[in-house]
Order: sequence, then C-alpha cells, then structure tokens
Amino acid sequence: MEQYFEWDEAKNRKNQKKHDISFETASLVFEDPLRISIQDRHTDGEERWQTIGKVKG
Repeated sequence: MEQYFEWDEAKNRKNQKKHDISFETASLVFEDPLRISIQDRHTDGEERWQTIGKVKG
C-alpha cells in the first residue's frame, strides 16, 4: 500500500531547526519492514501513534 504525506512547510522548517530532521526524511521510517508502532495518548479525540525504525540504514 502506497502512503502519501503532506505537511506545512513552515512547521517542517521549524522541526528541522529543532530536531535536525525534515518531515520528508522522517516519513522514510515507514519503509522499514521491521518498524515498531505503538499507540500514543489521545489528544482532543485525535488518535496518535509513535513509530520507531531505521531511515536509510
């Protein structure tokens, strides 16, 4: 299944400065077949997940 990501460029630039990683690079974690995803807390009814995996590794 192909995935599509979109994001706000201003937030992407802010994230790059804060964490030294772009949203584009971070989205590559979903290509790792051994990635691990766990459900995170719900905020205002929004479902959230944390995913850990390798990027370009």
